[in-house]
Amino acid sequence: MIGGCAVLSIEEVNRFTRDDVEAALSMFNEDYVTFPRDDIARLSGMSMPVNKRNWRKQGLHIQFMNLNRQFKVASGECTNGGRPSAQNVVYEWRRQHPEGRKADCRRDTGLDPKTIRKWWDCPSPPLRFRDGHITVPVEPSQAVSDFLVAALAGDD
Repeated sequence: MIGGCAVLSIEEVNRFTRDDVEAALSMFNEDYVTFPRDDIARLSGMSMPVNKRNWRKQGLHIQFMNLNRQFKVASGECTNGGRPSAQNVVYEWRRQHPEGRKADCRRDTGLDPKTIRKWWDCPSPPLRFRDGHITVPVEPSQAVSDFLVAALAGDD
């Protein structure tokens, strides 16, 4: 580590040394977790800018970023899609554990009990994505069955 950082030093008088590494590592201590950002900047002589939200409040910033993500999705850019729906997690757990209880679901999935109650009695999600494939649940019906039988009989 010292060798890679020492190359970045321009002047011989300002070389990165083992003492610099030890001084930096001494700050990785539980006692300094709440050390104010301004004090660290003053003591180290390095600026520590806050997270950039362009002076927006957090709620407004989140709204802005969500709209930005929606625009990217609409224009075909790759996005991570946001947080996965807990509905799918609860549905899959119930499908695998038909006799399971909400408490068991909470223990196995780690979801909040309110979230489990919200999605417990919901029907299966209309679309499921698994291994790059989209699956759509289809309810069997007599009309579809008759149509398929007629279509197959017509081929003869």
